[in-house]
Formats: sequence, structure tokens, C-alpha cells
Amino acid sequence: MSVNIGELAASTMEYYHPSMVDNIFKKRALLDHLKQNGGVKKYPGGTKIRVPLMYSSNGTVMTFGGSDVLDLTYQNTLDAAEYEYEMYNVSIVFTLEDELKNSGEPQVMSLIEAKIKQAENSISERLNADLYTGTAADGEVIGLDTMISTSTTVGDISGTTYSWWR
Repeated sequence: MSVNIGELAASTMEYYHPSMVDNIFKKRALLDHLKQNGGVKKYPGGTKIRVPLMYSSNGTVMTFGGSDVLDLTYQNTLDAAEYEYEMYNVSIVFTLEDELKNSGEPQVMSLIEAKIKQAENSISERLNADLYTGTAADGEVIGLDTMISTSTTVGDISGTTYSWWR
């Protein structure tokens, strides 16, 4: 019969795994693929991102011989897509009490580092989902569903009006 927690519990510490185990976040296949294969670009600033486009071949290509008249028809084959920056945010709350209690010898792992890692994973999870279904509404990135639609505007260019943009 024990008075409180028992002699074994009073004399033996728990074993703590030395790192946080991710038991919530799924693999982020699309985001991870883009990161690993050069699909994520970082821009230094600006009010928008303008991407020059070549949208058509030059239709004046021809074979000729000696005195043939060359086709000098002016060709409109270049334009640009424009994108707004999209912003994502996540809150990390860490109090002075948290800092005091999660310090010294009793600290198993850094609580603030675990919260930062969880915040990074939370943003990555949301961004990965938006890469599939984002509509650019409410600050989301433009997702694949929107990009492959034949009737949406992406980069300020209408897929309905310009079939080359679909």
C-alpha cells in the first residue's frame, strides 16, 4: 500500500526521448518536390513580380532562294505575367513563465525551439495544401487547380481570352 506515488515512482525518473516526435504533419509532397528541384524562387523585393513570357513562335520563318521576298511582318510574341506577393503568418506564444520553467537541468528539450519547429511545419502544411487548391484569394498562392483551369486569370492574363496561357 502506497501513501502517495509509490517507492519506485519516487526513486526513478521518467525516460524522455531526446527529440520531439512529429505525430501530426503529413509529408508535403508537392512543396518538398518544388524545394528539391529548383521550383522555389526567392525575390529580393519590389511591388510585384513580373515574369517576361515568350508566348508564340515567330511566324515569319521560311525557306528562300536568291531573290525571294522576305516576310517582314511584325510579330507580337512576348508579354509578361504579373504576380502579387502572398504572405503567410503563424503565431508563436512563449511566456516568461514558460522560459523560467523550461530551463536548467529539468529542461528535456527547448520549448521555444519545439514551438518554432511546429510553426514552420504548420506554415509548410498550409502552403502545400494551397499549392494544390489555392485561388490567390485572401492572400493564398495560386494552386494547381487554378492554374490548369481554362477559364481563370493567372498572372493578370486571362486563360479564357488567351489560349496560349491555359
